[in-house]
Amino acid sequence: MQFDIKNYVFKIWSTSVLTSPIILIVAYVVFFTVGPHDIPVFILMLPIGAMCSLPSLVTLYIALKYTSRSVNSVIQLKLIATAMGFILSYLPFFVINGYHFSMNKITAAICAVYTLSIIAAIWYFKATRSDHIFAETVLMEK
Repeated sequence: MQFDIKNYVFKIWSTSVLTSPIILIVAYVVFFTVGPHDIPVFILMLPIGAMCSLPSLVTLYIALKYTSRSVNSVIQLKLIATAMGFILSYLPFFVINGYHFSMNKITAAICAVYTLSIIAAIWYFKATRSDHIFAETVLMEK
């Protein structure tokens, strides 16, 4: 079964890149005292997060593009994407942490927010079959 992986992965990535920093900023404002020195950090969270997640975007796209050919259902694709999303969210923190599984509370919270936003996006967005897209395109042209 073939899926439109490019659009699906882009929706997942863009959703997590936009929602994760917002959730982190709201949590920071609620739990800590915010000063003027924090504003540049908030402004830079989105572009830095987007740039740092580009390797994960490409890896998820390539992995799902090739595994989608062998899956028989949307649920199987989403389960594979969930596992990949979890691994790809945790991997940068694992490397930054010196290849150790332990994290401090703040790093663990940041990792959890990014992981949960990716997994939520995986299950929220519909993975469309590419043969279905092709059929709609042909019907619209007639």
